[in-house]
Amino acid sequence: MKKNSIYLLISAFIISVSSPAFFIFMLNKAGVYNAPLLVSIYFLQSIIFSYIFGKVSDRYNKDLLFILIGIISSSILYLTIYLIDNFIILIIIAALIGISNSAWTPLIMALFLKIEDKMASGKQASLINSMFSFGWAVGSIIGGIIEQLTNLNMVFIFMSIIGGISIIPLTKLITSYKTNKTKDQLFNNIKNSRELKEKKCSIKKITIRGQDENYNQIIIFLIICISLRYLCSQGAVVGILPNYIQYELIILPGLKGLILSINMITQCIFIIPLGYLIDKLGKRPIFFVGLIGSGLNSIFYSMAHNIWFLILNQVLIGFSYSAIVSSTTAIIRDISDCDKYGQGMGINNMARSVGGMVGPFLAFFLLNFSYDFAFQILGIIGLISGLIAVIFLKENKINSKYSIRFIKKLDI
Repeated sequence: MKKNSIYLLISAFIISVSSPAFFIFMLNKAGVYNAPLLVSIYFLQSIIFSYIFGKVSDRYNKDLLFILIGIISSSILYLTIYLIDNFIILIIIAALIGISNSAWTPLIMALFLKIEDKMASGKQASLINSMFSFGWAVGSIIGGIIEQLTNLNMVFIFMSIIGGISIIPLTKLITSYKTNKTKDQLFNNIKNSRELKEKKCSIKKITIRGQDENYNQIIIFLIICISLRYLCSQGAVVGILPNYIQYELIILPGLKGLILSINMITQCIFIIPLGYLIDKLGKRPIFFVGLIGSGLNSIFYSMAHNIWFLILNQVLIGFSYSAIVSSTTAIIRDISDCDKYGQGMGINNMARSVGGMVGPFLAFFLLNFSYDFAFQILGIIGLISGLIAVIFLKENKINSKYSIRFIKKLDI
């Protein structure tokens, strides 16, 4: 693994430690019924800006610049949460955090894929995603402890400082860019990839763009499956679970942070092994297992009326997420040109954000009936995404080619 890749992974871990500032602790500050609205506002911005940042950064090779801007902005915004109690202003902050996170989240992944372009796709996906999960786990635990020992607002100061620290490892990449080492390396990777694609064009008659001949229909298919899955999971796990734990099950903040972190700890355990398994078995079966597991997971939350069942369910969702994020990252890497990874990761983040925006709104509506009913309906939606995947997605594991059953090739 290259040195620049290691610096990027370290930075991904550190900035992820600060991520629970919004997804757990800001939602606590907003309250039970206001939290889903903040989540939806956040993901609305992510839908719009993930694709924009990915597209622009690919075109002008500005991944690192957008990553730095996004990290700095996020860190400043986490600090402003400490100062604000007005809900209208919290909505504005949630929107701005959605824009900022849309810059660094997909582009850190895209830059890692570019630097390590020769690495197997499953291994690539597992390494970068494990850093995000490990950081989130650490941030959830530390944030819960800080909240219990001091108060909720002190968590945002800590998260803001941590976010700023994540810039330090990136200074090594900035130095490389100034000496043109990293830039030349990325250019050569892109050039070699294009030459290889051109050779494939003459042999296999694939599209002149150099992308997979089924690129458009696969991307649309992934958007549908990922959106439905995140509608299910973000509605349940992000939209209502933190407040369900604290207010329905009456669990202290410190223990709540530990319980929520089990999801991420499980991800850290399974993401890398699943990445290697993907390279052996293919992406389709792992993708399907992750989608079905997520649906069952949301349904099981309706039965999690004691702490031990809740912990087991957190393990299940951690495993399911690991399967989904590793397989989807690998699929997008397989079907995209080297100089289109930012766009591909932006589309991936956009699809997650569609579900993330709709899910909390649906969860908010379903809460008028009960927590249990909300978890069950969201879970059924997750199971539907799994059925779509197993019925429609085809994969040739030998050459990592994909197609969609029963649908004619789309030329968009």
